[in-house]
Formats: sequence, structure tokens, C-alpha cells
Amino acid sequence: MTLRGAIEFHRMSPNTQWRREEFASQQVSAHERFTMNIKNTKLCAAFTATLFMFTLSACSDGEIPEDAIQNTAMLDFENARIILPLDAFAMSQEDANLVEFARNIAIDECLVKRGVAEPTIVPVSAFREFTTQPLWPDWRYTHWNADFIAQYGILGPPAAPLPPELLETSSSVHSENYNVIFECGDEVRFETILRGSMTEEAFVLSTGYWESLEGARSDHRWSEAAAEWRECIMDKGLTVSPHYEFLVHTSSHDPDSEESRLAFVAAAQCADNLGTVSTLAALEAEFQAGFIAENFAVLNEIQRFGAETVTEARQFLSERGFL
Repeated sequence: MTLRGAIEFHRMSPNTQWRREEFASQQVSAHERFTMNIKNTKLCAAFTATLFMFTLSACSDGEIPEDAIQNTAMLDFENARIILPLDAFAMSQEDANLVEFARNIAIDECLVKRGVAEPTIVPVSAFREFTTQPLWPDWRYTHWNADFIAQYGILGPPAAPLPPELLETSSSVHSENYNVIFECGDEVRFETILRGSMTEEAFVLSTGYWESLEGARSDHRWSEAAAEWRECIMDKGLTVSPHYEFLVHTSSHDPDSEESRLAFVAAAQCADNLGTVSTLAALEAEFQAGFIAENFAVLNEIQRFGAETVTEARQFLSERGFL
């Protein structure tokens, strides 16, 4: 595991202390406001060693606006993305990239301030490249969008790596000072809030995605869609993976090999022709709408906190000449 990877792994553990010196002189931070507001909701979380399980209830003051809860899904064919109702309460991928970049800059500044690393100049071009990189394609149910896969493969357009200048600072830290890396990782809390986030601010959001998907999988319409897709795959002379009901089997372990790409394109053609992904996405959207209605107050706080985090990250980067 790289030093940066160790930081990111370490920061996934819950930590209610958020000390950001850059904003110490300002009014209460976004995270502090979020923490104070979230305590006013009825939220109970139980943890296991490997999985977060939650029992939730949240009450909204007054009635929920009629247009506040969407119960439909949208397919973005240009980027091979599936947009679901809960996504409205998370950060956009573009904003998440900006926040992640700010986080890495802040960690490096912390290391330099602690005297365990030498400062590194990160060019503005690196920021632009990192924050405008292509979106990851969304294969949450199965491979779809055959034209996209034929052009880019299942990995999608090449993404920009983390700018090497950001890695140089942490790489210069001697082993006896590794604990400082973890401390800086905890101090700097520009947290991204995306689908599947494991941060304390996004527990409810992550739970909503997980519970809604489980609910959709237990619905008879899911198994019916799987049966139709499987029949189409077999008609093409392909086989379904024994590991997952919506995955075509290939003997190659390289997703970019000719065999894999042809198989994935064929599987996507089945999904496109049958409307498999639109069916499953609409099904999951139904369950998400119910979850949103039950936890609207908490989700609103998460959405507000995410917006404030993006604003603070923009201010942080603007002060350093990136914006």
C-alpha cells in the first residue's frame, strides 16, 4: 500500500474531531454545523466488523415539498452513467474531484508544516487535468450501452492519475514519521460524499443506496429481468458467470482483451435491446424514493453539508491560485 493509499484507508474510520486550521478564524465550519444539526435527528447506527448496518429514523419538520423526492432514474448514454434519486443528495463527480484535490493539497501542507516533508509546487495544469477527467462508467447492474463499450471498453476513457507532485511530498516522509501522515489525514477533512462513501457524514446516504439495491434485488421484477437477459446471452452462444447473475463469462482475465470486449459488447446489446438497465434502475429508484421520504431531514443536512464543503474547498484552492 502506498503512503497516499494508507492515508485514504486510515481516514475511512469514523472520527468526530475536525480540526482545520485554515478555517479556524472563521465561523463554525460545515462539518461542525452538520454535526450539530444531525444530532437533532433520530439516528441510530450499529456497526459490525466488516459491514455497516443501520437502523434509521428521521423526522422532517413540516411537510416534504412535492417536488423534493424524485422516483425515477435517468440513463446518461454519453458517459455510461445511471442517475438515481439519492444522487441528488450527494456531490457531483466534478465537485468530488475538486474536493479530493483540495484534500490532497491540504494534507501535503500539513506534512510540511509539521516539518516532516519538503514543500512541492503543484502546477495549475495538474489541477485542471485532475478535476476535468472523464466520469467512471456505471455498471452497477450489468454492462450496457454497447456503443460506449465498443469505443472505450468497460474501463471507459482513460482517467488522469493523481498528479505526481502530490505524491512527492508524502513520499519524502521518513518511516519514523509515518504517524504524522495519519494525523494529517485525520486533521484535513475535505470529505467527498458520493455513492458508497464510508465517511461519517454520508452514513445515511450509503445506507440508502445499499438498502434500496437489496430491496430491488428481492423484487420479482429483478429476477424476471435476469431471466430475460440470461436467455439472450445464451442465444448469442455465451454463458453467464457463476459468480453473478448479470455478468457474462469470459476466459480472459484482461477486460481490454479482444475476447472480453466482444463478450461485453454482446452482453450490453442484450441489456440495451431488452431495456434491462432501465428496468432495474426504475425499480431501485422506487425503493430509493421510499427511503428518501423516511429520512428526508437527515439527507437534507447531508446535501447542505456537501455544498458547504465544496464551497470551502473552492475557497481553499482559490487562495492558493488554483481557481
